[in-house]
Amino acid sequence: MDAELIRRDLKLYLNDNKKYQKLIVQIRKGKRLLYWHEKLLSEFSRKPSGYNLEYKDLSLALQICEIHEVELETGNTKVFKGCIDIWHDDFDTFIENYPNYLPSVINGLSESQGGVVKIQFCPECNRLFKESKNV
Repeated sequence: MDAELIRRDLKLYLNDNKKYQKLIVQIRKGKRLLYWHEKLLSEFSRKPSGYNLEYKDLSLALQICEIHEVELETGNTKVFKGCIDIWHDDFDTFIENYPNYLPSVINGLSESQGGVVKIQFCPECNRLFKESKNV
């Protein structure tokens, strides 16, 4: 199935950007679908041009940034144990504008300290964050 076509049709069907964003985050994080997600997807599948989507298909199609709607990429980041101030002064604004930013380091378990982990990130979140910091 064409992931871009599924995303376009689902977004048009929902006709509500906030619901679309919430659905993306819920599915991308591998969490169980909420009742309204299940009902909505069932109705979407019953449309004349509907898709017979399984959770796996939808999960693959929605591996995108909920804000910028670009496909997520996989990157490496270092793991450390301790505290570091890497956030903007206004954390809520940061999360709202760059929800899938790839940090250079993340706090992790002591067993992982000094190691590298792969995480998904949005290249557009990274670009815009760096521009905002003039990095």
